[in-house]
Amino acid sequence: MRTAALSLLMLVAIGGAAGGQTTDTSDAPTGGWGSCSDEAHRRSAEQEIAACTRVLDNTQAEMWRGAAFWWRGIAQKRAGQPDRAAEDFTSAIAAYSHYIETTPHSSEGYFQRAQLYAYLQRYDEALRDYDAADGIAPNQAISHFGRGNIAFTRGDYTQATSAFDAAQRTARLRSASGALHMTDGAFSGRRFVGQSFDPSRCAARAAAGVELDLAEQICDRAVRESNSDADALMARGFLRFKQQRFEQASADFTAALRARPDFAGALLGQGVSRLRSGDAAGSADIERARVLDSAAVGTYEQAGLRAP
Repeated sequence: MRTAALSLLMLVAIGGAAGGQTTDTSDAPTGGWGSCSDEAHRRSAEQEIAACTRVLDNTQAEMWRGAAFWWRGIAQKRAGQPDRAAEDFTSAIAAYSHYIETTPHSSEGYFQRAQLYAYLQRYDEALRDYDAADGIAPNQAISHFGRGNIAFTRGDYTQATSAFDAAQRTARLRSASGALHMTDGAFSGRRFVGQSFDPSRCAARAAAGVELDLAEQICDRAVRESNSDADALMARGFLRFKQQRFEQASADFTAALRARPDFAGALLGQGVSRLRSGDAAGSADIERARVLDSAAVGTYEQAGLRAP
């Protein structure tokens, strides 16, 4: 679920989805942002670090700086430099915190800092920031989504399902009323925000073992509408694994990895699938997944995606 959270990293700053004062998109960084925020990791970690550094050297807007520090921290982790990653995450928090101090009537800083806290597994702090943001701009899709991610990570799949469904309803209601919010940066194209919640809605039901027919419909739609986005494929693979449709699950995990080679959840799925078929190489996949994102691996293992 952590990857999906990152996919919405710039939702508020770009789209102004939270209401109130929004980041001036004329301050948006150029000449490096696309390479810095390359969620699919088409570039090497070193290239992403260099791109994020260029953004930071040329951008003064704190919301964008916070995001650039965050993305650079992720790249530092990929490069095997956890100390530098920790420094960048600390700098990202500082940027968001200063924005909050100087722009107290905007919800954006709280939303962004909440997502970063959740990424860092500082869940209570994340929830406090969602509370603060909700006090400024109530009933936002990003808040429901963030709370759903935390609930999923904590194993409360009923609460996660409810929160993800609320995120979907809120996003679609806003889109239907003319407030069409888009997200890009992490995605290769621009899409309706509402569509991006379907993988999470499917995965939460799969984890809970409830409404699996509905989950299948949601996952199939997510794959179709996203042109086989890695998050959608991962969610459907997880659902199929829970349904004991192991060959189909393996195919989805493999397809997700083709789209995003460093996708920890899909690597876990591929490793588990290989071990189930008697291929000992699956252990190496699982170990690499732990190196890339041990928290995400633990979340999916807790939800049932485990080696036999």
